[in-house]
Amino acid sequence: EVCSGESITLNGTIGGGATSATWTSDSGGTFSNQNSLNSTYTPNISSGTVTLTLTTDDPSGPCNSDFDTVVITVYEIPTVDAGSAQEVCSGESITLNGAINGGASNATWTSNNGGTFSNQNALNSEYTPSISSGTVILTLTTDDPSGPCNAVSDTVTITVIQKLTPSVSIVSNDSDNSICLGDSVTFTATPVNGGT
Repeated sequence: EVCSGESITLNGTIGGGATSATWTSDSGGTFSNQNSLNSTYTPNISSGTVTLTLTTDDPSGPCNSDFDTVVITVYEIPTVDAGSAQEVCSGESITLNGAINGGASNATWTSNNGGTFSNQNALNSEYTPSISSGTVILTLTTDDPSGPCNAVSDTVTITVIQKLTPSVSIVSNDSDNSICLGDSVTFTATPVNGGT
């Protein structure tokens, strides 16, 4: 068994009157050395089976060459993309844009800094951070498919921007906050909570 795009080392043997042998494939791929019993083979298919044949040389005398086959099963490597970096105001939610492919059939979101997901197993889950400002790293990890290929993961950075609540205090220059008709009054406004 081998993951697509990866290589395996073959383990051929010969005996009797054979002095050499050659590898061939029924479905393409490449050998590091077709005449080496322990050649490295890289398939060129993304999934399925390949039959490799090891055929001996034809020794002198009446005995013919011999051959044997081995079946290589190729599995698709899972792929994952957690999407592009996003910004969100504190207390608000964003929609994630994950994607999987290859041998992956599902994936799960996790966070390094809390927050909640509407559905951790949905690629387009909604995420609500629990921090008021800073960054959160979200990781999307695929399932572990059957065969030799392992689960894979990808990360996306979410920047949380503190949402400012407008609040001003206004102080009048008139002690009883009253004014006569036709007169004017000056107010001084001082912003708070980080406003301008």
